[in-house]
Amino acid sequence: MFQLDPDRNYPKKTESHSLIRFQDCDPMQHLNNAKYLDYYFTPAKTSFFRFTVSR
Repeated sequence: MFQLDPDRNYPKKTESHSLIRFQDCDPMQHLNNAKYLDYYFTPAKTSFFRFTVSR
């Protein structure tokens, strides 16, 4: 289980950049709902593991 270390400074905001592929959009240039969730959760998982595993 994840335990917060009181002596460690955790970032308050994270930033991520993604390349949105053409096939993930509809003809009106809107992002597909399922792909939107992928683009949302993938950086969240990556940053979570980066700050918890790389201790």
